Amino acid sequence: MTHRETTVGVLGAGLSGVAMGMQLRRAGIDDFVIYERQPDVGGTWYRNTYPGLHCDVPSHLYSYSFEPNPDWSMVFSGQGEIQAYIRACAEKYDLIQQTRFATTVDAARYDADRGAWHVEISGGDTSQHRVLVSATGGLTGPRFPRIEGLRDFGGPLWHSGAWRDDVDLTGTHVAVVGSAASAVQVVPAVADRAARVTVFSRTPNWVMPRYNRHYTPDEQDRFRTDERAVQAVRRQQYRMSLLWYQAFQKKPSAIEKLRRAGLSNMRKSIDDPALIEALTPDYEPGCKRILVSDDYYPALAKDHVQLVPQGVSALTPDSVVAVDGSTTKVDVVIFCTGYRLGGRDDGSPAVEVYGRDGRRLAEVMAERAAAYRGIAIPGFPNY
Repeated sequence: MTHRETTVGVLGAGLSGVAMGMQLRRAGIDDFVIYERQPDVGGTWYRNTYPGLHCDVPSHLYSYSFEPNPDWSMVFSGQGEIQAYIRACAEKYDLIQQTRFATTVDAARYDADRGAWHVEISGGDTSQHRVLVSATGGLTGPRFPRIEGLRDFGGPLWHSGAWRDDVDLTGTHVAVVGSAASAVQVVPAVADRAARVTVFSRTPNWVMPRYNRHYTPDEQDRFRTDERAVQAVRRQQYRMSLLWYQAFQKKPSAIEKLRRAGLSNMRKSIDDPALIEALTPDYEPGCKRILVSDDYYPALAKDHVQLVPQGVSALTPDSVVAVDGSTTKVDVVIFCTGYRLGGRDDGSPAVEVYGRDGRRLAEVMAERAAAYRGIAIPGFPNY
C-alpha cells in the first residue's frame, strides 16, 4: 500500500475534471492529481460510442470558453470529435501526466484533526488532499429496467451506453426499448442496418429539429484566422438556447413556439394520424428534457420501422412483451433506458463520501439536497 499527499484531488477526468485541471494550471497550481476509472479522459464521451451519438448543444457552445476550437466540422459534432477535443485540451495543459488512469476511488473521509480528505483507492492505496473536487458525472453507468426475463432472452442484448460493435444487425429484427435522448439517435442508425425495427415508447417526448450541417471550408478558415468569428457564433448559439431556458421557466410564448416547432418537425415526415397521436406528448415542452433530431421522425416513417406506444413488461427467450400483453418476436434487443445516477449497480454513489462526524454525503443530500452556489456543502469542508 502506498500513501500520497497532494493539495488538490479531482475525482473524474470527463469535461468537468479536465476543466478543473486546466483552471488549476491557469491559476499556477500544479500540486494536484486527477483520478479516472477509464484508461483515457473524456468521461461520458469516452464511455458512450453508440452510432449516431452527437451532443444536443452546438459545438462552439459546447466548448471551454477559454479554449475555443475553430476546427469543429459540424454545428453539432459527434462523439469521436468531442472526445478528441477533450483529449487535446488535456494534452495542451499537461493533464495526462497528472492523471491516474484505471484508478477507482472507493471512499473519501474528512479528517477534522488534519483538515484534509483521506481518499481510499481500490487495491489498498490511499491519498490525502486539502481540497477534494467531485467531477464524477452521471452518464456512464447503464440502467436497465426492472422487468421479468431480462436474463432469459436468447439473442444479443445490450444497453446503448455499452454499445456492441461485434454484432452485425444486417437482416435482423431489432427491438429498441426507449424513446428519449439516446433512442432518437440510435433508432435512425439501427434502421439503416436492420431488416425490421420495433421501437417501444412508454412516453413520447418533444423532439425539435437539430438543423445540423457541416461547416464550409470558408467558415472554418474564418474561425481559424479570426477569433471574433468564433466568439460571434458562440454568442449566437447561446442566444438561441435562451428559448429553451424560457420554456423551462414556463414562459407561455416560449412554450408555444417550441410546441409548434416540435409538431412541425414531426409532421414534415409523418402523415399517419394514429402515429402522430402516439408521438405527441400530453405535457408541454419544458416539463421534461427537450430532444433534438433531424432523422428520428423520418426513421419512424419507414415501412420497416414500427412504433409500439407501450412500455416493456418482460422478455422471453425470443420476444419482447409490452405492457398491454402484446408479444413481438425479435432477434436483438437494445435498451435506451438511461443511466444509473448513483454510479454503482445497487444505486449507491460512485464514491462514498463522509464529512464531519462521519456523516455520509448521500444521507445528507437525501435529507435536503442543497449546496452553496451549487458547489459547497455544509459539513464537508473543501469538498
